[in-house]
Amino acid sequence: MATKKLAGDFSLSKDLTTTIGIKHDAFSWIPALHKRNIFFTLGATYTYILLGTNVGANLIGNMETPSTDLFSVKNNLNGLDYRSSNFGFEAIVSKKLKFVDISLFGSFNQSHYKVLSSGAIEVKVANSFFSNGSQDFTTYTVDNLINVDAKVSQFIYGAALQFYIGPVNLGLKFGTSSQRYFSISLGYKILKKK
Repeated sequence: MATKKLAGDFSLSKDLTTTIGIKHDAFSWIPALHKRNIFFTLGATYTYILLGTNVGANLIGNMETPSTDLFSVKNNLNGLDYRSSNFGFEAIVSKKLKFVDISLFGSFNQSHYKVLSSGAIEVKVANSFFSNGSQDFTTYTVDNLINVDAKVSQFIYGAALQFYIGPVNLGLKFGTSSQRYFSISLGYKILKKK
């Protein structure tokens, strides 16, 4: 939908999203704890996103100025590549009661982001701009106008409550890392038990 607004200036050249995950209740191997509705869940996920775009000169605009000016700028950008990967690991200890699950959790997440432009900006500056010399131009090329390579890691820990009231469930989650956060969820079960 967003690309239709930029028709002629913007198109996708690459588009890939993939996620793989695994989750296991380690206490399923300990019948005494499992029968008491105590669970120890371990999970890991990996997500990779690749997005490549082609951009036309009109996306920024043709910035070339008349040759009589002291400088001119020409947009030769032709694309942008975005890549991100995320790895997450989570451990949850929970106790299931009649109408509520009580959980403690800890998770580690690491994200890696790369954004790189292709093409360049060409800047021509008249020599007379710096001195009273000739009107010849010196050309400067600005490559890698956008070049971002960053990693972010964080460890989050907290507690969660999941209430079951008939077909309705209400979840409350509290967590902390460098910042504190709180989330609430509401669900409704539409399938009947067999």
